[in-house]
Amino acid sequence: MIAPVPADTFTRLTDRAAVWLGDLARHEQTNVGVIRGEDSVIVIDANFADAAKRIHAGIDGRVAHQVNTHYHADHTLGNVIFVEAGASVIGAAGQRRELLEKGRDDAIDQTGGAPDRLYPATIEFSDSLTFHEHGVELLRIGAAHSGSDLVAWLPSDAMLFVGDLAVAWEHGNNFSDADADIDGWIQGLRRCIALQPRIVVPAHGRLCDAAVLNEQLAFITDAWELANRVAMAPVRRMTLHRTGRPLGSWSGITTLQLTRSDSAAW
Repeated sequence: MIAPVPADTFTRLTDRAAVWLGDLARHEQTNVGVIRGEDSVIVIDANFADAAKRIHAGIDGRVAHQVNTHYHADHTLGNVIFVEAGASVIGAAGQRRELLEKGRDDAIDQTGGAPDRLYPATIEFSDSLTFHEHGVELLRIGAAHSGSDLVAWLPSDAMLFVGDLAVAWEHGNNFSDADADIDGWIQGLRRCIALQPRIVVPAHGRLCDAAVLNEQLAFITDAWELANRVAMAPVRRMTLHRTGRPLGSWSGITTLQLTRSDSAAW
Protein backbone atom coordinates (compact mmCIF):
# COMPACT_ATOMS: atom_id res chain seq x y z
CA MET A 1 0.00 0.00 0.00
CA ILE A 2 1.33 3.47 -0.93
CA ALA A 3 1.54 5.81 2.04
CA PRO A 4 -0.51 9.00 1.62
CA VAL A 5 1.31 12.24 0.98
CA PRO A 6 1.42 14.27 4.23
CA ALA A 7 -0.72 17.39 4.13
CA ASP A 8 0.72 20.82 4.90
CA THR A 9 -1.09 23.49 6.87
CA PHE A 10 -2.30 26.86 5.64
CA THR A 11 -2.61 30.38 6.98
CA ARG A 12 -6.19 31.58 6.86
CA LEU A 13 -6.67 35.03 5.34
CA THR A 14 -10.46 35.31 5.15
CA ASP A 15 -13.41 32.93 5.23
CA ARG A 16 -12.78 32.05 1.60
CA ALA A 17 -9.02 32.42 1.19
CA ALA A 18 -5.86 30.97 2.68
CA VAL A 19 -2.17 30.83 1.78
CA TRP A 20 0.53 28.19 2.00
CA LEU A 21 3.70 30.07 2.87
CA GLY A 22 6.81 29.14 0.91
CA ASP A 23 10.09 28.09 2.51
CA LEU A 24 13.32 29.07 0.77
CA ALA A 25 15.37 26.83 3.05
CA ARG A 26 13.57 23.84 1.53
CA HIS A 27 13.80 25.32 -1.98
CA GLU A 28 10.00 25.67 -1.95
CA GLN A 29 9.98 29.45 -1.90
CA THR A 30 6.70 30.38 -3.57
CA ASN A 31 3.59 31.29 -1.60
CA VAL A 32 0.50 29.47 -2.88
CA GLY A 33 -3.01 30.88 -2.56
CA VAL A 34 -6.16 28.81 -2.07
CA ILE A 35 -9.55 30.39 -2.80
CA ARG A 36 -12.77 28.53 -2.04
CA GLY A 37 -16.04 28.66 -3.95
CA GLU A 38 -19.24 26.78 -3.25
CA ASP A 39 -18.21 23.69 -5.20
CA SER A 40 -14.54 24.06 -6.08
CA VAL A 41 -11.20 25.65 -5.30
CA ILE A 42 -8.87 27.94 -7.25
CA VAL A 43 -5.14 27.72 -6.52
CA ILE A 44 -2.84 30.68 -7.19
CA ASP A 45 0.65 29.54 -8.26
CA ALA A 46 1.89 25.98 -7.81
CA ASN A 47 5.44 26.01 -6.38
CA PHE A 48 7.56 22.96 -7.28
CA ALA A 49 6.06 19.50 -7.65
CA ASP A 50 7.07 18.09 -4.25
CA ALA A 51 5.55 21.06 -2.44
CA ALA A 52 2.46 20.91 -4.68
CA LYS A 53 1.83 17.30 -3.64
CA ARG A 54 1.60 18.29 0.01
CA ILE A 55 -0.41 21.42 -0.77
CA HIS A 56 -2.90 19.43 -2.83
CA ALA A 57 -3.20 16.85 -0.07
CA GLY A 58 -4.12 19.62 2.36
CA ILE A 59 -6.95 21.04 0.24
CA ASP A 60 -10.36 19.68 1.21
CA GLY A 61 -12.19 20.01 -2.09
CA ARG A 62 -11.87 19.80 -5.86
CA VAL A 63 -9.28 22.10 -7.41
CA ALA A 64 -10.96 23.32 -10.59
CA HIS A 65 -8.34 25.83 -11.72
CA GLN A 66 -4.62 26.32 -11.21
CA VAL A 67 -3.67 29.96 -11.87
CA ASN A 68 -0.06 30.93 -12.61
CA THR A 69 0.92 34.55 -12.03
CA HIS A 70 3.74 33.98 -14.56
CA TYR A 71 5.69 31.13 -16.14
CA HIS A 72 8.79 30.82 -13.91
CA ALA A 73 9.57 27.32 -12.69
CA ASP A 74 9.02 28.00 -8.98
CA HIS A 75 5.44 28.98 -9.89
CA THR A 76 4.61 26.36 -12.52
CA LEU A 77 6.48 23.07 -12.04
CA GLY A 78 3.83 22.06 -9.52
CA ASN A 79 1.12 22.40 -12.19
CA VAL A 80 1.54 18.69 -12.93
CA ILE A 81 0.00 17.74 -9.58
CA PHE A 82 -3.15 19.79 -10.09
CA VAL A 83 -3.54 18.95 -13.78
CA GLU A 84 -3.34 15.23 -13.05
CA ALA A 85 -6.09 15.78 -10.47
CA GLY A 86 -8.32 17.39 -13.12
CA ALA A 87 -7.58 21.13 -12.89
CA SER A 88 -7.24 23.48 -15.84
CA VAL A 89 -4.27 25.86 -15.93
CA ILE A 90 -5.02 29.57 -16.38
CA GLY A 91 -2.58 32.27 -17.43
CA ALA A 92 -2.55 35.74 -18.95
CA ALA A 93 -2.32 35.99 -22.73
CA GLY A 94 1.18 35.03 -23.85
CA GLN A 95 2.04 32.93 -20.83
CA ARG A 96 1.56 29.58 -22.58
CA ARG A 97 4.04 30.55 -25.29
CA GLU A 98 6.52 31.82 -22.69
CA LEU A 99 6.41 28.60 -20.71
CA LEU A 100 6.82 26.42 -23.78
CA GLU A 101 9.68 28.54 -25.14
CA LYS A 102 11.56 29.36 -21.94
CA GLY A 103 10.20 27.11 -19.21
CA ARG A 104 12.62 24.23 -19.72
CA ASP A 105 15.70 26.45 -19.43
CA ASP A 106 14.28 28.23 -16.39
CA ALA A 107 13.56 24.86 -14.74
CA ILE A 108 17.16 23.79 -15.35
CA ASP A 109 18.42 27.07 -13.88
CA GLN A 110 16.27 26.64 -10.77
CA THR A 111 16.45 22.89 -10.17
CA GLY A 112 19.49 21.63 -12.08
CA GLY A 113 17.41 19.34 -14.28
CA ALA A 114 14.89 19.45 -17.10
CA PRO A 115 11.30 18.41 -16.36
CA ASP A 116 9.86 15.45 -18.24
CA ARG A 117 7.01 17.65 -19.40
CA LEU A 118 5.78 21.22 -19.06
CA TYR A 119 2.17 22.04 -18.17
CA PRO A 120 1.37 25.44 -19.72
CA ALA A 121 -1.88 27.38 -19.54
CA THR A 122 -4.84 25.69 -21.21
CA ILE A 123 -6.93 28.85 -20.75
CA GLU A 124 -5.63 32.38 -21.37
CA PHE A 125 -7.34 35.77 -21.13
CA SER A 126 -6.44 39.10 -22.67
CA ASP A 127 -7.75 41.62 -20.10
CA SER A 128 -9.53 40.16 -17.08
CA LEU A 129 -11.31 37.00 -16.02
CA THR A 130 -13.85 36.90 -13.17
CA PHE A 131 -14.89 33.85 -11.15
CA HIS A 132 -18.05 34.97 -9.43
CA GLU A 133 -18.37 31.81 -7.32
CA HIS A 134 -14.94 32.44 -5.78
CA GLY A 135 -15.12 36.23 -5.71
CA VAL A 136 -11.85 36.61 -7.57
CA GLU A 137 -10.83 38.68 -10.59
CA LEU A 138 -7.73 37.79 -12.57
CA LEU A 139 -6.17 40.94 -14.06
CA ARG A 140 -3.64 40.81 -16.87
CA ILE A 141 -0.67 43.07 -16.20
CA GLY A 142 1.24 42.06 -19.31
CA ALA A 143 5.01 42.41 -19.64
CA ALA A 144 6.51 43.36 -16.28
CA HIS A 145 8.48 40.89 -14.14
CA SER A 146 8.12 38.47 -17.07
CA GLY A 147 6.53 38.80 -20.49
CA SER A 148 3.02 37.93 -19.26
CA ASP A 149 2.19 38.67 -15.62
CA LEU A 150 -1.16 38.60 -13.87
CA VAL A 151 -2.51 39.36 -10.40
CA ALA A 152 -5.50 37.92 -8.55
CA TRP A 153 -7.82 40.45 -6.88
CA LEU A 154 -10.54 39.66 -4.34
CA PRO A 155 -12.45 42.96 -4.18
CA SER A 156 -14.83 42.02 -1.36
CA ASP A 157 -11.84 41.21 0.85
CA ALA A 158 -9.56 43.95 -0.55
CA MET A 159 -6.93 41.25 -1.01
CA LEU A 160 -4.37 41.02 -3.81
CA PHE A 161 -2.17 38.10 -4.84
CA VAL A 162 0.57 40.04 -6.61
CA GLY A 163 2.93 37.31 -7.85
CA ASP A 164 6.50 38.56 -8.27
CA LEU A 165 5.57 42.18 -8.98
CA ALA A 166 6.55 42.73 -5.34
CA VAL A 167 8.41 40.56 -2.84
CA ALA A 168 8.65 40.76 0.96
CA TRP A 169 11.84 38.96 1.88
CA GLU A 170 15.53 39.79 2.18
CA HIS A 171 16.67 38.06 -1.01
CA GLY A 172 15.70 40.60 -3.63
CA ASN A 173 13.71 40.26 -6.83
CA ASN A 174 14.58 38.85 -10.24
CA PHE A 175 15.10 41.36 -13.05
CA SER A 176 16.85 38.91 -15.38
CA ASP A 177 13.99 37.61 -17.54
CA ALA A 178 14.66 38.42 -21.19
CA ASP A 179 11.09 39.65 -21.64
CA ALA A 180 10.84 41.69 -18.43
CA ASP A 181 9.63 45.23 -19.07
CA ILE A 182 10.58 47.74 -16.37
CA ASP A 183 8.21 50.44 -17.65
CA GLY A 184 5.43 47.84 -17.70
CA TRP A 185 6.41 46.74 -14.19
CA ILE A 186 6.15 50.30 -12.92
CA GLN A 187 2.73 50.74 -14.55
CA GLY A 188 1.61 47.37 -13.19
CA LEU A 189 2.52 48.33 -9.64
CA ARG A 190 0.63 51.60 -10.04
CA ARG A 191 -2.44 49.64 -11.15
CA CYS A 192 -2.12 47.43 -8.08
CA ILE A 193 -1.76 50.41 -5.75
CA ALA A 194 -4.88 52.00 -7.30
CA LEU A 195 -6.90 48.96 -6.18
CA GLN A 196 -6.20 50.00 -2.56
CA PRO A 197 -5.68 46.47 -1.23
CA ARG A 198 -5.82 45.82 2.51
CA ILE A 199 -3.96 42.51 2.29
CA VAL A 200 -1.15 41.90 -0.22
CA VAL A 201 0.14 38.38 -0.73
CA PRO A 202 3.48 38.48 -2.55
CA ALA A 203 4.73 35.28 -4.13
CA HIS A 204 7.81 35.37 -1.91
CA GLY A 205 8.11 36.39 1.71
CA ARG A 206 5.71 37.50 4.38
CA LEU A 207 2.15 38.76 4.15
CA CYS A 208 1.88 42.52 3.85
CA ASP A 209 -0.31 45.53 3.37
CA ALA A 210 -0.10 47.93 0.41
CA ALA A 211 3.18 49.40 1.66
CA VAL A 212 5.05 46.58 -0.07
CA LEU A 213 3.73 47.83 -3.42
CA ASN A 214 4.80 51.40 -2.73
CA GLU A 215 8.24 50.29 -1.56
CA GLN A 216 8.84 48.08 -4.60
CA LEU A 217 7.60 50.86 -6.90
CA ALA A 218 9.93 53.41 -5.30
CA PHE A 219 12.95 51.14 -5.63
CA ILE A 220 12.29 50.11 -9.24
CA THR A 221 11.58 53.71 -10.25
CA ASP A 222 14.82 54.90 -8.65
CA ALA A 223 16.84 52.05 -10.18
CA TRP A 224 15.35 52.56 -13.64
CA GLU A 225 15.94 56.32 -13.60
CA LEU A 226 19.55 55.73 -12.55
CA ALA A 227 20.06 53.06 -15.21
CA ASN A 228 18.79 55.44 -17.87
CA ARG A 229 21.12 58.18 -16.65
CA VAL A 230 24.05 55.77 -16.78
CA ALA A 231 23.08 54.74 -20.31
CA MET A 232 23.08 58.37 -21.38
CA ALA A 233 26.45 59.08 -19.73
CA PRO A 234 28.39 55.78 -19.78
CA VAL A 235 31.73 57.33 -18.79
CA ARG A 236 30.43 58.43 -15.40
CA ARG A 237 30.90 56.12 -12.47
CA MET A 238 27.72 55.85 -10.39
CA THR A 239 26.75 53.76 -7.38
CA LEU A 240 23.19 52.57 -6.80
CA HIS A 241 21.86 52.50 -3.29
CA ARG A 242 18.58 53.18 -1.53
CA THR A 243 18.69 53.82 2.22
CA GLY A 244 21.48 51.24 2.48
CA ARG A 245 19.12 48.32 1.94
CA PRO A 246 19.35 45.62 -0.72
CA LEU A 247 16.59 45.17 -3.26
CA GLY A 248 13.71 43.35 -1.63
CA SER A 249 14.60 44.31 1.95
CA TRP A 250 11.22 45.59 3.07
CA SER A 251 12.00 46.10 6.75
CA GLY A 252 9.92 49.25 6.93
CA ILE A 253 6.57 47.87 5.80
CA THR A 254 3.73 46.66 7.94
CA THR A 255 3.33 42.90 7.99
CA LEU A 256 0.10 41.11 8.78
CA GLN A 257 -0.09 38.83 11.80
CA LEU A 258 -2.45 36.01 10.91
CA THR A 259 -3.13 32.71 12.63
CA ARG A 260 -2.18 29.34 11.23
CA SER A 261 -5.03 26.89 10.72
CA ASP A 262 -5.28 24.22 13.42
CA SER A 263 -6.18 21.67 10.78
CA ALA A 264 -3.85 20.40 8.07
CA ALA A 265 -6.69 20.32 5.55
CA TRP A 266 -8.20 23.57 4.40
